Amino acid sequence: MVGRLDIPALLLMLIAISWGCTTSIASERSSTELSEGSGESASLDELIGVWKGGSLCLWSRMGTSCRGSVNIGLTLVPATRSKVTGFYTCASDTIGCRNRLQNGAIANIEMNGKRLWLRVMLADGSSCLFTSRSGRDRMAGGYECLQGAGLVEQGRWWIERIY
Repeated sequence: MVGRLDIPALLLMLIAISWGCTTSIASERSSTELSEGSGESASLDELIGVWKGGSLCLWSRMGTSCRGSVNIGLTLVPATRSKVTGFYTCASDTIGCRNRLQNGAIANIEMNGKRLWLRVMLADGSSCLFTSRSGRDRMAGGYECLQGAGLVEQGRWWIERIY
C-alpha cells in the first residue's frame, strides 16, 4: 500500500510543479505582450515621422472579406495648435486592402498617458481606430474599422519608425 500511495503523491507533485511552471511562463508572456511596442512613452510631437508596418485582420462582418495581413504606413506631420495629423497608406503590392482603399487621412490623434488613439478616415466614409501604447520607435496594438456605427473589421497592427 505504501508503494501505491507514493505513486499518486508523486503524480500530484509532478502536476503541481508543471502547473507552477506553466503559470510562471504565462506571466512572462503576458508582461512581454503588454510591453510590446511600449518602450518609453512619447509625446505627440515625438511621433512625427514616417512609420511602416503591417496589420492582420482577425475578424470581419459577414459579407466582407477578412483577407489577412497587409502592409501599412503612417506619415505623421505637425499641424496647427500643437496638434499632429497625417496620412495612412495600405500597400497595393500585398493582398487587397479593405474595400481597395489604399489611402486615408488621419483625422484625430490623442494620447492619454502612454495610451495612443489614432483615427483614420477612408474615402468610402468608413473609419479605423488604432490603439496602442505609445513608443518612440515602435508601436503595436489593436484596431477596429467602422462603417457608420457598425463594426466591420477588427485586428492587430504594428509599425516601426523608418524616418
